[in-house]
Amino acid sequence: MLLIYCLTLPFQLVTELAWWTAPIVSVISFTVFGIEQIGIEIENPFGLDANDLPLESICKTIRINIEELINFIPLFNPRNN
Repeated sequence: MLLIYCLTLPFQLVTELAWWTAPIVSVISFTVFGIEQIGIEIENPFGLDANDLPLESICKTIRINIEELINFIPLFNPRNN
């Protein structure tokens, strides 16, 4: 749908903008397709690509923190009984 919109947009704007049609349509198309690409990246944040969430390292850090909490032995302080 975006492609059809961007292909028909110049025909709507040429009567009002004349020679400015091409640069304005280029900027609008670049912006619209950029927003579409951002939406695609946000839809799928999991995987092994460079811009995906580092779930392996997050899970490893959580596991290490939980293991430290399990193995934590509080110091006995007789004054705070």
